[in-house]
Amino acid sequence: MSKAMRVSYRAAILCGTLSGAVFGQWVQQTIELEPGWNSVFLEIDPVPERADDLFSDQPIAAVWMRSHPPLVGGAPEDCSGPDDPTCSPTDDQPWRVWVPEGDPDRPALDLRTIRGNNVYLIMASEPAVLPIVGTPSCTVQKWRAGYNLVGFHVDP
Repeated sequence: MSKAMRVSYRAAILCGTLSGAVFGQWVQQTIELEPGWNSVFLEIDPVPERADDLFSDQPIAAVWMRSHPPLVGGAPEDCSGPDDPTCSPTDDQPWRVWVPEGDPDRPALDLRTIRGNNVYLIMASEPAVLPIVGTPSCTVQKWRAGYNLVGFHVDP
């Protein structure tokens, strides 16, 4: 290997390590569902994040997530858009809901994306194992006054 190639190689490695772009390791969280309601704390940011992609092929009748109380003056600072689960969908709905296609309540669907560091209530119609793949969630939970349905990480 020539000296010029070694210098180029070292420069490429140095630029790659100092670029600031860091990607998380892929992990899997396996959720065992029993028939009926299951309370699940999602520790990872799933990929894909669309609820339809995660739940459509599973025996799941509904997924509910507690919305934060509406804030006076608009969306919170950490609200990235209407599909952000930290945002309240409407002023009078305390829950965001996902139901499968074909369900009569589907037009009222307002839980479209699933994010880590959130608690979900999942209604399973039969026992199932739900493997979710994603990256470790690094979001910080913002506590608010009043009722909080919040989970936390536990080392098994």
